[in-house]
Amino acid sequence: MTTPRLRPRLITTAVLALPLLELTLLLLAARSLGPLTVLLLLLAGAAAGLLVLRHVHSRSTRRTTTDHTVLTPDTPATTVLLGLAGILFLLPGFGSDLIALALLAPPLRRALSALAGETLQHHLTRHGNARVIPGTLIGEPRTDPPRTPGPANP
Repeated sequence: MTTPRLRPRLITTAVLALPLLELTLLLLAARSLGPLTVLLLLLAGAAAGLLVLRHVHSRSTRRTTTDHTVLTPDTPATTVLLGLAGILFLLPGFGSDLIALALLAPPLRRALSALAGETLQHHLTRHGNARVIPGTLIGEPRTDPPRTPGPANP
């Protein structure tokens, strides 16, 4: 497992390497498949991204407008990951499309949701007085300093 200081460096390196990977994959695909086929594949990827984002939007809108829908603890993370998959499909390139396809797989989404929940719980319990119960956050109530009457505080 990576150390906390190494994790941001890995993420930064991955984000900076993605455009280079995309360009390399596009050039290799254009050489072997032809430019028109690559263009059609890129347009199909963008259309898939729009469909995924539309699906995510309709699901989240339906959840907020119906009163009897039961939300599971991983619903927000799943929605974010599906939205990220839609955005990655919209980006031109085959590397981002492969990552988006992986994010559409339910086992990977569950694993990433669990990892995000554990990370959030770790940060909340380490940096503040809070306990995390699936679906809720229990912490000590926030107390603001008492206000003293005076010219600035009537």
